[in-house]
Amino acid sequence: MAIRALHTLVLAAFALAQPLLDLLSRNVEFLLAHGLDRLDLLLLALVLTAGIPGAIALAKWALELALESVLGPRSGLLHRVTVALLVTVILLPVGVRAVGRVVPGWLLVAVAAALGVAATVAYARWAKLRRFVTVASVALLVFPIHFLFISPVREVLNPPTVADRPADLGSESSVVVLVFDGLPLSTLVDESGAIDRHRFPHFAALADEAHFFRNATTVAETTAFAIPAIVSGLYPVWDRPPTSAMYPQNLFTLFAETHDLNVFEPLTRLCPRELCVAGPARVSRGERLAGVFSDLRLIYSHAVLPADLTRKLPGVSATWRDFANRAPGDSRAWVGLLRSRRSDMRWVFSEFLARIVDGGRPSLHFLHANVPHGPYKYLPSGVEYATAAIHPNTRKHGGDPLDVDWAETQALQRHLLQVGYADTMLGALRARLEREGLTDQTLLIVTADHGMSFKPGVWSRELDRELRNAGDLLLVPLLIKLPGQHEGRESDRNVETIDILPTLMHVLGGHLPDPVDGRALFDPTVTPREQKVVYRKNRESPIGGRRTRVVLPPDIPHRNDTVKRIGDLFGRGADGDLFDVGPHRELVGRSVSALRVESESPFVAHLKGRSDYDDIDTASGWIPALVRGTVTGAGLPAALDLAVAVNGVIRAVTRSFEPTAESVRFVAMVPEQAFRDGPNSVEVFVVRDGSMDSIGSMDSTGSTGLTGVTGLSILPTSVRPAVTYAVAKAHDGTLAVVVSSEGRLFPVVRNAVRGQVIRRGEAFTGGAFDVRRSRVAEVVVMFEAGRFRLAHPLGPGRSKIREPETTHPGQIAIPQFQLSVPDLAPDERGDARIRFVGLSEDAASELGYRTHFRLLGAWPGHSVELAIEERDGNEGIAVSSGGAWIPLAVGGVRGRFEVAAADGGGIEVSGWAVDETRRSVPPAALVFVDGRFVGTVAIARRRSD
Repeated sequence: MAIRALHTLVLAAFALAQPLLDLLSRNVEFLLAHGLDRLDLLLLALVLTAGIPGAIALAKWALELALESVLGPRSGLLHRVTVALLVTVILLPVGVRAVGRVVPGWLLVAVAAALGVAATVAYARWAKLRRFVTVASVALLVFPIHFLFISPVREVLNPPTVADRPADLGSESSVVVLVFDGLPLSTLVDESGAIDRHRFPHFAALADEAHFFRNATTVAETTAFAIPAIVSGLYPVWDRPPTSAMYPQNLFTLFAETHDLNVFEPLTRLCPRELCVAGPARVSRGERLAGVFSDLRLIYSHAVLPADLTRKLPGVSATWRDFANRAPGDSRAWVGLLRSRRSDMRWVFSEFLARIVDGGRPSLHFLHANVPHGPYKYLPSGVEYATAAIHPNTRKHGGDPLDVDWAETQALQRHLLQVGYADTMLGALRARLEREGLTDQTLLIVTADHGMSFKPGVWSRELDRELRNAGDLLLVPLLIKLPGQHEGRESDRNVETIDILPTLMHVLGGHLPDPVDGRALFDPTVTPREQKVVYRKNRESPIGGRRTRVVLPPDIPHRNDTVKRIGDLFGRGADGDLFDVGPHRELVGRSVSALRVESESPFVAHLKGRSDYDDIDTASGWIPALVRGTVTGAGLPAALDLAVAVNGVIRAVTRSFEPTAESVRFVAMVPEQAFRDGPNSVEVFVVRDGSMDSIGSMDSTGSTGLTGVTGLSILPTSVRPAVTYAVAKAHDGTLAVVVSSEGRLFPVVRNAVRGQVIRRGEAFTGGAFDVRRSRVAEVVVMFEAGRFRLAHPLGPGRSKIREPETTHPGQIAIPQFQLSVPDLAPDERGDARIRFVGLSEDAASELGYRTHFRLLGAWPGHSVELAIEERDGNEGIAVSSGGAWIPLAVGGVRGRFEVAAADGGGIEVSGWAVDETRRSVPPAALVFVDGRFVGTVAIARRRSD
């Protein structure tokens, strides 16, 4: 038994711990982004190599004891099954790396399982193989030792040390360093080399007053190497993680004694913990580790499973943390709020600005802003339009595109919109300095860690062998405004980002204790460099992360390719419009009513998040400007040109991608000005050539003469509406009726539907059971502050499920559902505004909902009113919201009710009812007094006729 337990530990360590520890040792940025300290790392290694494998071994041992009475004490069946499963998991990623791109995922799993069974048979027969597994138990020590003390993680274990020789400064000026992530110079400038002041007015305004270095380049393609180069002035070393222990002389340690520090660095730890408390280090150890293991679940899935089996999982390549946005697994809802805020650049930036004050002592303000780097979700105003669930950083929309050029064009469009938000941030920063009276006494430096490429057919983040993307990846903005400077100067001097620190020290009259690789740009005694150096990722290196030193001429090749492409796609100067792009762009801005639209069409558009357009609050900071969905229909071609209209005006044109036999997908960006408060209509049209001589005679402003669209035909698509729901309260404020937009009424009856929902971060899991019909409920509906949020269909159940004996909702053995609401965050009331209702065929019940093991109280927020109203001689139930009217059917239900005065006031209702059509007892009756709805009365179910 002890040997079996040891073997289970060993195999589980190889299956679970080894791939994760290997990935983490090669991606130290993940550990730094979560703010892990020495004890955190020790606990992480212990849990992965001993805790989880030990739990598996312990569970297997307990099951073996339970099965002894059935299979005998020495059967070993469960152990062999466990060995087969673990060997399968060990072999699966090997196959994925070898042939995962050409072999279907199910086949890889089947082959790995077959090999696992074969290996288990050999293990059971050959004692030598079992002895080998015993000897391999040394891995239980090797894995954590290598991870902690041999791999690059060893440097994270070292406590950060503050430089014992701070800078000797001759100036008391404050310093502000703003580093944008993934901002290439090519998306900021026009074809003259000047900053495009129409799209990016705040960058242009700064250039008017600062030194603008137009030939500045990064020295690395990735943040983990580029940020240390900026703050240390040193070229990167491939195995040196971005910590203060590795770079003890850096911007923060040099200024620690003379300046107050306001530092936000989300992906590095170059400012020692004792100097900088902003960021992940502020949260508790339990919260940090909870976030780590939440992210590791997704990392492990992507590392082990074939790619086609992980397409529906959140991606793990766009950021270094919070891959599921709210990190499912948090036991407390407010922890999810903290995580979402750290990933919300708007919140981070507001916190950074709030700390810029004139405190009488010079300050160093440093912000590494994770924009315009993906995920792409911000409009220039700062309004958010997408959530992490969409994975908007994926260049090709999450799959292989039909048209690579169009996919890259849309990615470039969303990048430019997010650069617009970076421009807004810069404007807010300068306004803050002006309000605090710090503009003339501050040294302001604005730059980027690296660029980004959107050229079709080349890497977006790795330097191409032929240097086709060199201009996009290497050239970054560098603007330096000296204290008191008001006149701008442009320079084409050969500059690298390692020059920032020595330049800063030279301007402030200080000196660096230790030499650096960078050069002071304003020092007349320093000779400008004659070449450029970049440390490029070496894909052929057997050691992950190794960099190759590449020497380039001062004039970077292909530097203007993207600049010209942006002008061709989106226009130039004042005539440019980031939303006016795509096929048949002449349709953008035209009123649908002014166009001749064909009367019939075989196509149907299915919008994602259809209900988001039913009640928009333009002041909320979130607008569904990314319109996305699928188009289906008879004779569906592989490619479609589409036009998207919002509130009767065409606002975007786009092309479809990912064609299948049943559908094509599409996405389109719509300007936020197209939306209004309240309900908004969204229409999708198919655009094709050849069937019309002209289209319309009037534009959206009423002027005649629609030119440039001759020969186009526009086909409508019936946008399939999503069913929405509202709630009506009883006279005492309790939930009484759920009303659907289809005109169905669901009276609320206690225990008609039983179930429970539990929230873990952004994920909601639970189940709902139709007790009267002994099957899964039809729909689970989520409300927020009384307003409809989403509906998740469950059935109706097609297979009967035996009604459980217990009445406790947590013990109902029914299929579980899971859904995510990534843009939902808890409030101070601990999710009291969030409620779930399960719907059966003719009744509804509120489901138990717990966030941290307490049931929520009274029904909150918005509700509609019901009233008996006569229309066209017929009586019906009128719904106050939206003007819906539900006619009262004649016949079908027969019954009698009596009303009497109740003790203490009010009335009592009693009686009977039967549904003669269905030969059943109705679940409830709705009670109206003077035509106004006051409550629901449940009808007891009887067994007699």
